[in-house]
Amino acid sequence: MRVRAAELHAAGQFGEAEQLYRRIVELWRTDLPARSMIGVLQLQQGRPAEALAILEPLMSEAPGDADIRAQCGLARQLLGQQVAALGDFDQALALQPGNALALLYRGNLMAETGAFAQALESYDRLLQIAPGYDEAWFRRGITLWLMDRVEDTLASYARALALNPRRFSAAFNSGHGLVEAGTL
Repeated sequence: MRVRAAELHAAGQFGEAEQLYRRIVELWRTDLPARSMIGVLQLQQGRPAEALAILEPLMSEAPGDADIRAQCGLARQLLGQQVAALGDFDQALALQPGNALALLYRGNLMAETGAFAQALESYDRLLQIAPGYDEAWFRRGITLWLMDRVEDTLASYARALALNPRRFSAAFNSGHGLVEAGTL
């Protein structure tokens, strides 16, 4: 059931995946991965409050799980709780310094709050670990643009696009004059 739920989840069939994860939890109430994935699905469907209600109790059950902590941070960020979100991201990174989700989410939060140097630090740490992560290159490009570093912005977008040619946003921003026109 877990394999099928993961397949449905990856295919974007969130409702069906959630039903299977909930069935797993009905059968094995202590199944932490299935419970966690239900919370992740809530986040992916734009329901951060529901996600946090599911994920937050799991932090006490699995205090060493950096991914759960990072997902709680994302839910808090989406709920406008930036300080608490940053605390979750930093705790996730204390547990697992190379946690890709925590680094990406932390970078996004720092960029959102105007702490651009800290955002770049998070993205650069992530890219040292996972240089092929196109989302990190793209987010790094946005941050560089906000810092008025146009050449570096274009280089980051080019990397994102080389890694994932279907990344429309990077192609659009770097290829259609939006960067030059200042309308990113």
